[in-house]
Amino acid sequence: MSDGARWRLKWVLDAAERATGDWPKCADAWWRACEVAQDLGALDVEREAALKSLDAYRRADLPLRVVEITGRRAPRSVTKAETAMLGVYKLGALLDLGRIADALEMADELLDVAIDRYTKPIAIDTVASLWLISGRVQALRYLIDEFDGGVGAAGLAKSFRKGQLARLDGDYELGMSLFRGCVEGLGDHERSSGGAGAALVEMGRLCSVQGKHSEALSLYEKAATQWEIAGRIGEKYRAEAYRARAMLSLGNVHFLSSGLSGSIQYAKDHGLALLESECRLARGLSRLESGEEGASEDLNSSVYMAWECGARLQAGEARLERFCVGAGEENDLARASRELADDLPMLERLRELLKTPINEKLQSKEDR
Repeated sequence: MSDGARWRLKWVLDAAERATGDWPKCADAWWRACEVAQDLGALDVEREAALKSLDAYRRADLPLRVVEITGRRAPRSVTKAETAMLGVYKLGALLDLGRIADALEMADELLDVAIDRYTKPIAIDTVASLWLISGRVQALRYLIDEFDGGVGAAGLAKSFRKGQLARLDGDYELGMSLFRGCVEGLGDHERSSGGAGAALVEMGRLCSVQGKHSEALSLYEKAATQWEIAGRIGEKYRAEAYRARAMLSLGNVHFLSSGLSGSIQYAKDHGLALLESECRLARGLSRLESGEEGASEDLNSSVYMAWECGARLQAGEARLERFCVGAGEENDLARASRELADDLPMLERLRELLKTPINEKLQSKEDR
């Protein structure tokens, strides 16, 4: 490689390093570095830059770009580890897009190829998200056992997934203990703020399902702050959607729907179908409570989008919420009972509704 080529490569790599923190800019810079390295025949640099660009594009909420790169412009991979990481980023992007069926097609192959100490726990954790979102809870129970050891990042990931199972099982004390351990284990570092944000959201959900809405609200606010520090706008909006629902439960409906409109537009612009579904549920409930137009459209869209994506638990929860506020369809409870079969707290709430006389099923504002 000539001195001029080395200088050119060093310049683009330095530019990529300087862009850290601004995820869209960082992603484009690393991809530019990948292209330059490919032109110059620096294959090791090309592969490293490509993987860093994929990571940044995912954090920038640009899953379509991730799918494009992994599908058409992937760098030449020569090891199983590199192939596994390309699979991790593609599967994660497909989940962001709500393309669960496509993600399911590649999940087993990803687990087969990710066998080294570095990629295996990352692949397991990514597929764990897929199993949970798609409602394959029993498969998730078995998958968690494949995490090696109980320390470091893999140990925290295992605890996080166990906490999610505890929430579904209605074991609130265990769930809170596991998620709290995740937050403490991650520490107060900017690089770990995203993980802390995810755990705080789960802690908030545990409080919400127990009716502890003030505690839940505080946790969702902390989660949104952590996601903002991480630069993850979409996840921040997800936490804010849960925050809005907690505020509704506490009787605060002012300006909630207008704030959620920006979240919905962001999700639409970036192709984040499941995020849009969650934000539409929150806005629909807010609009209904404050007497605004568009509530039914939001609630119906929330159910349909989650169902169309194949997100069983999310679809079931949206159906249940829609029914409870009097905007549901005749078959909502029957369908929700099937979709929520592995979410015991939600299923118990649904069963209580089925025991209630028909004229008492719809909750009053004070009960919601």
